[in-house]
Amino acid sequence: MDIRSELYKLADSDYKKFQIKLIPGINEDEIIGVRMPNLRKLGKSLENDDFSYELYEERLLHGFYIGYNKNLSFEERLRLLDILVPRLENWAECDGVTSTFKFVDKNKPEYFDYIQKYLRSDNEIERRFGIVSLMRHYITDEYIDFIIDYISSLSHGRYYVDMAAAWCLATAYLSFPQKVYSLLSKRDLDGAVRKMAVSKLCDSFRVSAADKERLKKLRKI
Repeated sequence: MDIRSELYKLADSDYKKFQIKLIPGINEDEIIGVRMPNLRKLGKSLENDDFSYELYEERLLHGFYIGYNKNLSFEERLRLLDILVPRLENWAECDGVTSTFKFVDKNKPEYFDYIQKYLRSDNEIERRFGIVSLMRHYITDEYIDFIIDYISSLSHGRYYVDMAAAWCLATAYLSFPQKVYSLLSKRDLDGAVRKMAVSKLCDSFRVSAADKERLKKLRKI
């Protein structure tokens, strides 16, 4: 299968324009404009990943191959991630590929150890990859204290890292409201992260009106 030819068959010029607005800084020549349902369908059909990483959709497809292919061992998935993650160029690629990794739930301790290098990475997108991975798979009794401590001590100031941290906290609040509220109340938590997390929670239908009023007061810290 010629992957690039298949991608161009699925091209949607209007969707390309929409994505370019959504992903600041993306090279217009590196995006085709394939809608996500079509891209996921193609990803599920792949029998190998013998194709380029040059285009936005190709990088997503590599992630989908890692996540969807049932014939890959856990070790093989990690080997392929070591190739892919340093090539991810923006938040959309990071968030898109991590959404497919159901295999993590069968290998939680091992994958947790694996993502530590990304949680410590100096690269903004790699660090986001680690945080989004925590959010998707580790908001549990066993790992919540690690998440709280990690975000509490995180060096802030990089937008896509801070946004991921806020997203993670907002998601964690739904299961561990007191632990997350306690962190959001701390003055030494980065103000931008606090405000983004509070905004996400106030937009959520899963947060009570009373909680939203309490959370809004944290914006003034």
